[in-house]
This record gives sequence, structure tokens and C-alpha cells, in this order.
Amino acid sequence: MSFSMNVKEELTHTDIKRDCCTLSELTAFSRMVGTMELGSGGALSIRFDCESVIVAKRIFHIVKKLYDVSAELSMQDHKKLGRTHRYRVKVDDNTIARKILTDTGVFLEDGSYNIKAKLPHGMLERNCCIKAFIRGAFLGGGSLSDPNKGYHMEFVTRDEDTALLINSLLKSYQINVRTAQRRDVSVIYVKEREHIIALLSLMGAHGALLQMENVMVLKDVRNKVNRVVNCDTANVSKAMNAAGRQIDEIKYLIDSGNFQKLSDELKQTAEARINNPGATLQEMADLLDVTKSGVNHRLRRISGIARRIKESEGVLL
Repeated sequence: MSFSMNVKEELTHTDIKRDCCTLSELTAFSRMVGTMELGSGGALSIRFDCESVIVAKRIFHIVKKLYDVSAELSMQDHKKLGRTHRYRVKVDDNTIARKILTDTGVFLEDGSYNIKAKLPHGMLERNCCIKAFIRGAFLGGGSLSDPNKGYHMEFVTRDEDTALLINSLLKSYQINVRTAQRRDVSVIYVKEREHIIALLSLMGAHGALLQMENVMVLKDVRNKVNRVVNCDTANVSKAMNAAGRQIDEIKYLIDSGNFQKLSDELKQTAEARINNPGATLQEMADLLDVTKSGVNHRLRRISGIARRIKESEGVLL
């Protein structure tokens, strides 16, 4: 099961204590995956088409809780995008279907066939109802990438007004959201990992939140180790290049007959470098019983002498 489906499974076990929150979640479902059907004689029905059976069961139980009616739960063949099945919850009772459509704001309160975009008056006034709506929107049309691979969380809806509503609700919680149009759907997405964590907490997916934080910690530790290793490798490479250059300069002084002109301390340092080509400055300092900066200073003096001699003799540097 994907990480996204694990999050949805956790959310479907969220207990809803207030009917207002239950209705808010159903309202989100109606806008994300709901379809109204008009049958013969003007009979109404409403269906919810889901990619996951756990989400379909969530809708089924919500309808049962709010309207004391058993909806039809079925599996549909669906070959698109490589998926073999979709799951459908359908309410055929004309009276109940009309009430659901009215309660969720699809119909005007007068029960007419006029469809409206606004939510029913008073809905989403409480934080708990807003959270329930966002949770329903994610269950109906959301997805979340595996944090081991990247950070991307999105809501996909067919309705532009619903996209604007989700965008506004998330921004009210200081969650940085972006929008895009993808063919015939609107997409609201979040890229920053801290904001994804905030959104998981908002919806009540605390288990997924902890799992994502663990992945983030491991990633940060791994990146830090890689930076240290890369830095150490670069430092070793730099030190080896410097040691090689110093040895070449010392050998030039020997071959040109200028080595004996060096002071005793510079001769001692030069011999230590030739005999210990891979030694660090600190190891050289321990061998010569001087400070690290003292060794560095001596080697710089040797290099300077070699360069001046090369320049005076017209040797290419």
C-alpha cells in the first residue's frame, strides 16, 4: 500500500463526534467525488465514485449515520490509468438524495433544481468543521507522495469554486499552497515539508505525521554525513595536492644545488616532508616538535624560495 493510501486509511478511522462535522466531511465528498443523477419521472439519486474501498466505506457509514439509510456500495470495473476497479456509493432514495444535496449546499434550500456553489449558511464556522471538510477533500481527491522520494501533497477537484474554497481554507491556517490547472481539473498542492506536516496534523493523521518526521530526520542525518564526508574528502585531496607540490619544490632545490643553502630548520622540515609525503600538518608538527602553524610557515618559506629561484633562472612555474 502506498504512503498516500496509508494516510487515507488512518483518516478513515477518525472518529467524528459532532453531526455538523460529519456533514462538513460529507459536503467535501459531494464536491470532490459526488455526482447527481436524474432518473425517470424526475427521481433523484446521488453517487460517490472512489478509487479506494476504505474511502467508499467511510462515505457509506457517514450517510448511514446522518440519514439512517443504507446506501448501495458496489465495485465498478475501471480500466483507465491502469486501475482495474473503482468503488461506488449510491443513494437511490429520491427524498434522501434530495436532502443530501440540499444539506451539502448543492441545491438551494427551497429544494429546487437550482445548483449553487456556496456552502449552506453556518457551515464551516467552527474549526472542527473546517478540519472535517479538509479531511473529506483529501480522502475524496487528495494524494501524498512517499516522503522518501519527495515532498508533494495535492487536492484534485473538478470544480474551480471548490478549488478556491480549499485554497482559502488552507491559507487561513498559514499553509503555503499553490494552484495549477491540469487538463479539466484544478489542483491545489503543497511542496514544503513543514507545511505538509502542518496539514497532516490539521486533518488528524498523526501516525503519518510521525512517520514523515522520522523520514525527515533520517534524510537530514544522511545529508549531514554526506556533507562531512565530501568536505573531508575535499580537504584530504587539497592536502595531498599541496604536499605533492611541496615535494616537487624541495626536489627542485636539491637538484639545483640550492638545498644546502636553506637554514637548518627549513632543511629539517623539507626532509620530514619528503620522508612523510602523506602526513598532515599536525602529523608533521608532532614529528618536528613544533606547532602546526610553525610547520605551515616553514613550508611556505621553502615554496617561496623555490619560486624565486625558478623565476631568476627563467624556469617555468
